[in-house]
Amino acid sequence: MGFIMPAATLLDDNGLKWSTIETLAPLLCSSKANDVPAMPAPTIRNSAFTSKIFSLFAKIMATPMFKRISTYLLFLSLAVAGRAQILQNIENAFQPWPDWTQSQFYFIPTVSTIFSQIDGDGASGYNKFGTQFTLNTGLAIDEKQAIELSFGYSQRGSQQGIDPILQNFNAFNIQYDYLETGLLYQRKWKKWLFNAGLRGTYLIDANQKLGTAPRLKDDLRTFGLLTELGARARFHKNWAAQITYNYSSYSVSKTNLSIANPIFLNSEQYLNCIGFGVLYLINQR
Repeated sequence: MGFIMPAATLLDDNGLKWSTIETLAPLLCSSKANDVPAMPAPTIRNSAFTSKIFSLFAKIMATPMFKRISTYLLFLSLAVAGRAQILQNIENAFQPWPDWTQSQFYFIPTVSTIFSQIDGDGASGYNKFGTQFTLNTGLAIDEKQAIELSFGYSQRGSQQGIDPILQNFNAFNIQYDYLETGLLYQRKWKKWLFNAGLRGTYLIDANQKLGTAPRLKDDLRTFGLLTELGARARFHKNWAAQITYNYSSYSVSKTNLSIANPIFLNSEQYLNCIGFGVLYLINQR
């Protein structure tokens, strides 16, 4: 506490008399330290907390998991950034599809390479190569739609090599030769021509180039039906490229086999094919 000056009677220069007063000394003269509020001491608590955060981040960044994630995100960002440019380059590489007028006929011969397999024979992968030759003639409904009829020949089938690791020694290489006719719906979109439809097949022959498969042709249906999806793109005034996908609408093998065929795991077999082809555009602007 402050101290109290003794009571006194004071006179000023004008001779005026003051009353007796009690004067408090300034608090800075206090004899007790706790009577004067102390200023807070400087602290480095915030700096220490920040240092701990940076140290934690440094430890996280040094972990293998963080490095793997960072690398993945880096390549992902580069892929996303380059995707638009790649798509633009592809778009620029193709030309608009020829214009159609209503009731216009067109002709397109096609040569394709077919990568096929048979679902149900135990082999995997589109590792049986074949060829396809077709003549497509279409009738334009309007400038963006057309109905197309296709006639041709194709080689489809399946093959499997020996795999000692999987203890698979049932190697075979079979080829089915077909005459085909297809009915497809065509639709333009930007520079692309998409199609969908059905393709009928007539079995000419079934050849076994490797392995043992007795009565191969006898076990197959003479007539078959494939669903088809495809896309075409024009890269030259008279040339275009196409990709197609075919799958059997029903089994190509007979279901009432008297003797099991060693290359058939069950009684149902389905052609599964991807084709890449080149088309020559005739009488199209």
